[in-house]
Amino acid sequence: MKRRTLIALSIVYVIALIFVGTPMHRYFHPEIALAEQRHQHKLAISEKRRRHEAQQRQAMHAANERRRIAFDKAHPEFVAQRQAEEARKQSLRDAAAAERRRHDNAAEAYSAEHSPSMKNCSKADSIENQAAAASGSQQIYDLAVHGLAVNEYCSDDTDKLINKGYLLSFKGTAEHDLASGDSKTDLNEANQVLVECQTTPGVYGTHAAASCETQEENNIHAQTNWDMGN
Repeated sequence: MKRRTLIALSIVYVIALIFVGTPMHRYFHPEIALAEQRHQHKLAISEKRRRHEAQQRQAMHAANERRRIAFDKAHPEFVAQRQAEEARKQSLRDAAAAERRRHDNAAEAYSAEHSPSMKNCSKADSIENQAAAASGSQQIYDLAVHGLAVNEYCSDDTDKLINKGYLLSFKGTAEHDLASGDSKTDLNEANQVLVECQTTPGVYGTHAAASCETQEENNIHAQTNWDMGN
């Protein structure tokens, strides 16, 4: 009999523990149920206050709008002034937006021009051809300097090397004719680049390599004549 009583008490104890961890715990802990009621009451008061404040804001906004409409009817000249001022501010905003777009477009164009790409390789090659066809020393010099700047952003190493060899050659020759800059240094660097061009894999033994060799010989011939005072 005692054993059965102990088993029954144990079962009741386990059931009580289960209910303590569930919403049913309020039946076993009245103080917790009271605290929960107080919390729900505070939430209800807070929600009521929030709704009341929202209604007050809406009523205030409606009253202000009615006063504004009444004022506008009584003072049409102020309405015209306000509209003119709003139009002026909108014009300023539009101008600022247009300036931002112009700046963004310029930045995008600059980024495209100064980012490594095959487009810049082709552009440098085109400038090189213009320099080769130019007649005036100043024009040749300006084109060579521009071409070298663009060539810095050529994404193809081989094209970049060949362009640099020719453009430095044109720049050095023009510097000599203009008696300005460092012609000797530029032509010496050009010759080094042209030698590298002749031995670069993929270029060696091709027409491009032969052209690099011809340009190197022309540079050396010109330097020899200058040294001899011719």
